[in-house]
Amino acid sequence: MCGIAGIAGPGAERHEGPLRAMVAALRHRGPDEEGFLLLPGCALGHARLSIVDLGTGRQPMVGPGGRGAVVFNGEIHGFRRLREALAPRPFATSSDTEVILALHERDGEEAPASLPGMFAYAHWDAGSSTLTAARDRFGEKPFFHARGPDGLLLFASEIGALLASGLIRPGLRRASLSGYLQRGYVHPRTTLFEGVETLPPAHRLSFRAGEVRVDRYWSLPPPAGEVDPDEAAGRFRDLLGAAVERQLVADVPLGALLSGGLDSTTVVATAARLAPGLRTFSFGIEGAGDELPLARETARMHGTDHLEVRDVSLDVPALLRRTAALLDEPLADTSVIPTFVVSGLAREHVKVALTGDGADELLGGYWYLPPLRDMEEAPAETAWRWILARALARVAPGAAKGRAARRVRGLEMRRSHGTLREARAGRALRLPAEDLARLGLPPADPAPDLGPGTLDDVLRDDIEDQLPGCFLVKTDRTAMAHGLELRAPFLDVELASFLVSLPVSLKVLPGEAKVLLRRACSGLWPESVRTRPKQGFGAPVDLWLRRPDVEALRREVLGDPGAALFRLLPREEVERSAARGPLAAWTLLVLALWLEARGR
Repeated sequence: MCGIAGIAGPGAERHEGPLRAMVAALRHRGPDEEGFLLLPGCALGHARLSIVDLGTGRQPMVGPGGRGAVVFNGEIHGFRRLREALAPRPFATSSDTEVILALHERDGEEAPASLPGMFAYAHWDAGSSTLTAARDRFGEKPFFHARGPDGLLLFASEIGALLASGLIRPGLRRASLSGYLQRGYVHPRTTLFEGVETLPPAHRLSFRAGEVRVDRYWSLPPPAGEVDPDEAAGRFRDLLGAAVERQLVADVPLGALLSGGLDSTTVVATAARLAPGLRTFSFGIEGAGDELPLARETARMHGTDHLEVRDVSLDVPALLRRTAALLDEPLADTSVIPTFVVSGLAREHVKVALTGDGADELLGGYWYLPPLRDMEEAPAETAWRWILARALARVAPGAAKGRAARRVRGLEMRRSHGTLREARAGRALRLPAEDLARLGLPPADPAPDLGPGTLDDVLRDDIEDQLPGCFLVKTDRTAMAHGLELRAPFLDVELASFLVSLPVSLKVLPGEAKVLLRRACSGLWPESVRTRPKQGFGAPVDLWLRRPDVEALRREVLGDPGAALFRLLPREEVERSAARGPLAAWTLLVLALWLEARGR
């Protein structure tokens, strides 16, 4: 796990100073070592976090004969199997980085399609003066690029590194700001900065003769037909075990983040069988939402070396400022601070930690999916169906979970929303469109149309949108701020492809989420975890916003008419929008602190 940076184009090698400034801005991602390579037409930089092949895995890495060079951020899980497939090519190192060089020697620009794991890399072909970059299938690792002076292409793991070069000075993209205010994160196919682009997940970039071309090298597999539930459960267990085993490969201490939820519990249970004495790390919230007792039961059941931290001792205002400063773009997900804190705890003991990320999107675990399923099953509305459903609900009031009640809920959703996708988007809104207009902002960039809006479409939307735009940004930035590598076994390409293709009946049913996970893995969980209601991993922002120290921070940041936020948006309308509720207030506070940290 590392930070990468580079400049490509005629005369790029003369920009050593900007390149060094870019790598310096990435030192938190790779505190162990720096590396630079200046070639005609290309300058590459690297900040290394040493995980695999500590002795010979230095970057930038140059291939045989000096034709190819690469900088790489991430891990190629199962890379030893790839090395065997590339025989008899000789390897000078035992690192996964050299596999990328070897694949480019063999396959050229088609190399990314053969790479499993999480990655963002750039490969320079000196023979054709071509830079090829690629990003992993689900967006675990970031890659940003921008055009600099004289047609140069700049790229880096974080936007802050691009800005540190001094070669670009972008303004804010107001449509992306609207998207943030509506959803709490910037859409993963855009950025908040004019002229700064993100390479989308499962895409590659080619830069040659001053031209940039971006295309997709992998797509989510199509839905398969009906499958036997028991066969699917067995296949799932096999694929998960193989994924965890591949992701336990490291030459440094390794552990796992453990909440009280089904996903991380399943990963820990699987990993503990393969790595006895595994260290686990948990974050607890004082009060009714505390998951620490559940995590402790899992740790006892599987014999892990368990450590934990509680929120009562946290300096929330200081953490709000610190996380606002480390994020390239504002991110109002309520679990940013918990993830940052538990990552810091883990980094005191290990360099790598497994997580349960991706399971919600792949297995259908969101709390709002059961009612969305109700809506999908509801027939097109007619007057008589509406009257009949309402009458059935009245005469059978005890059937709150029955067919009549589900029919009513489904029809009510159809009255409010046209499709499941619209219903899902409406539930996730922080600020509605009318607030954006009052704030003087344009409409948010529309999301791409990925299908008619069935439940399967909604799950695929989450994989393409919220997962890379919010959740994986959160885990990457908060963990890498401590120099900690997080790995997500559920996002293993073989396992994830299998899960995506399954029918939704194995994921979500009315009143039941994660159907397949429960069928396949419930024997790995303590009884308290098995029967617990769904609860997201986040902070109680409604309580935090009422804390005296957080209220003082809000007065300090938002009480000054000259605050950075009010140079961007009208103060009265900001206050009006913040009064909508805790999530709206939190979203605006995070934006205000992010702007303040950048002096905007």
